[in-house]
Amino acid sequence: MSNQLENIVNWDGFSERDLDTPVYRIFSFEKFITSLNDNSLYFVKPHLFEDPYEGFYLKKRINDSNGKISSVLSSSFFIQCWTLHKESNLMWTAYAPNKDGIMVVTTVRKILEFISGNVGSDTDFRFGKINYMSEKNILSEFGDKIKSVDEEKILSIILETLFIKRNAFREEKEVRIVCQKRKSNIENLPETSLGFNLLQTDLFNELADKIVLDPRLDYTRIFKIKNLLNCYNLRMPIEQSTLYQMPEL
Repeated sequence: MSNQLENIVNWDGFSERDLDTPVYRIFSFEKFITSLNDNSLYFVKPHLFEDPYEGFYLKKRINDSNGKISSVLSSSFFIQCWTLHKESNLMWTAYAPNKDGIMVVTTVRKILEFISGNVGSDTDFRFGKINYMSEKNILSEFGDKIKSVDEEKILSIILETLFIKRNAFREEKEVRIVCQKRKSNIENLPETSLGFNLLQTDLFNELADKIVLDPRLDYTRIFKIKNLLNCYNLRMPIEQSTLYQMPEL
């Protein structure tokens, strides 16, 4: 693996043969259209996730060397989640509760190209698999690590924990993009900011190999959504999931 990939990939045993591994993300219809209109992907702060173990160190009071709370540090991380799971009823219902989901299919290679093309002086990115662990092992491995006031060590530990989830979430088969905005950039974001948009011209034509529509959509809605998406000059195939299709007996 090249040095450039080593700097942004958090994936045990990763090699170049993994570059063409498919990855998937389900959007609600509304959020997908917003991303299309803005040519953007939206990254959110870890504290917005319901799982209390998600970014658990960022939810702690992180002290700097002066004994003050480093709010800038705790506000500097943002995440976007993808999955190696082709599709499941669980994923459609969780990410598109209104039965209007749109799944983007891409590859690890295209995700890494997207990240590499957007790494700048104000932002660092990492992409990788989630490491699933028991609660006992999480507490055992990381319970004492945060006591150092060395900011570089704290950053490394926080980044490591952002790729850890409990075994209860293992069926998600999650991969994610984690980005850290540098202090000078974060300080310019409003305190109420919950995330940020990462822009790229013609984003989905560059990123997506296929668009898959919710298997719960009826024919009329499929027809309307396809007509709408055609207005965006998308070049990839657009098809409906066959998850709920009746078999031919």
